[in-house]
Amino acid sequence: MSNLVILNPNTNALLTERLVEKASMLWGQGRVRGVTATIGAPYIASRVSHVVAEYAVLKLFETLKWGPHDKILMACFGDPAVKALREMTTLPVMGMAYAALKGCQQKETAIGIVTGGLPWKAMIEEFLRAEQLADGVVGVEVTEESGGVALSSEKDKLIQPIIEAAQRLIIEKKATSILMAGTGLSELKDEIAACLCVPVYCSFVESVIYFNMI
Repeated sequence: MSNLVILNPNTNALLTERLVEKASMLWGQGRVRGVTATIGAPYIASRVSHVVAEYAVLKLFETLKWGPHDKILMACFGDPAVKALREMTTLPVMGMAYAALKGCQQKETAIGIVTGGLPWKAMIEEFLRAEQLADGVVGVEVTEESGGVALSSEKDKLIQPIIEAAQRLIIEKKATSILMAGTGLSELKDEIAACLCVPVYCSFVESVIYFNMI
């Protein structure tokens, strides 16, 4: 029986609590706990904040106590510092983006990815090429607003732009499923799914399911 440790590289502790709550319903008998970065942005939405998060994650890892049955999930779609952490520990370390994509690719053949924040389009496309995960992904669409808005009192203003981005992928790229990328968007999954004609997946949920299976 393994325990899941959710490592949140965003400095938003409330987000960590929400992720732990979601994962606890999916993980099975093992314990689920979360840890939150103390350096960097409340929500990663640019290359700069992503680089800072990599440093923050490495520093945080050094301060924590780990059990022999822990499995570590990096809760950011950019998978910051995952490869570096694998050099520092023999514990299993998994990135949310990698796990979510692998999980969806087992079920779907034409996946459209949507997220919030203009910089993420190029960042995700580069990630797909670098990790050889582009097979089955028909396109990436982003909104101007960061996915972090979904965690605020103004989250409703992100819903329609996300729906429109998904619809572009469905109509123009022939996507037959949508992967909502980012921990912030997990808060909007049900509302978005109700407005679309194809299956909608939450990257965090899919990553937990995949990580639990391997």
